[in-house]
Amino acid sequence: MAGNGKHALILVENLSVPFDRRVWQESLALRAAGWEVSVICPQGTKRDTEPYAEIQGVRIHRYPLKAAVGGPVGYLQEYGTALWHTRRLMKKVGKVDVVHACNPPDLFYLVAKRLKRQGAKFIFDQHDLVPELYLSRFNRGEDALYRAVCYLERQTYKTVDVVTATNESYRAAALSRGGKRPEEVFVVRSAPAVERFFEVPRDDSIRGDKPYLLGYLGVMLTAQGPFLQLKAKNREWAVGGVLAVARR
Repeated sequence: MAGNGKHALILVENLSVPFDRRVWQESLALRAAGWEVSVICPQGTKRDTEPYAEIQGVRIHRYPLKAAVGGPVGYLQEYGTALWHTRRLMKKVGKVDVVHACNPPDLFYLVAKRLKRQGAKFIFDQHDLVPELYLSRFNRGEDALYRAVCYLERQTYKTVDVVTATNESYRAAALSRGGKRPEEVFVVRSAPAVERFFEVPRDDSIRGDKPYLLGYLGVMLTAQGPFLQLKAKNREWAVGGVLAVARR
């Protein structure tokens, strides 16, 4: 659907842009459809370090952000800083017709509510199920903080106009515990540009003496820590593939 000069604002906290390939593909798709596109995101450590860049017509506003260390308190500090910078940079972006917020965290509904009062529509791009992410990352059980992240997820679902999920299981969560209608939730998958891939000779040294080889294509964050430890914990598996290790 053509944008006819309308303005979309994309908010993302856990990766810089264009390093975040899903967000970057979404940005370019909107540009190709005639939209103005602005992005607010953190600065990278080795790339995407400039506070502002315009790339292929996409205006990218970046802020400094120190990755969380330690337990939940570190993430509260990180997310609080990100929200403050996001609010600050929104003043530079100006009026928008759509705010497209990517999680984690499930906090951008707090800034989206203000834009909705100004007439913008709110799209929630659900990259992760944060309650499940909390349980897997901190091993604290369903404590007060778990109940808090469940509340934030419910408030996000309550505020959004449309949810874009990465897969069918996330869509099911939006329909069941989010209470969204089927016509409000869409699965939007990320896909590589196949023309960039080419076949190479088999390299058996990756497998070593293990009977199984598991390949991974994507970005490794802290949440995938247990996955990264798979090789060390399971003597039958070797881990190989193409990956990008992010700032966390």
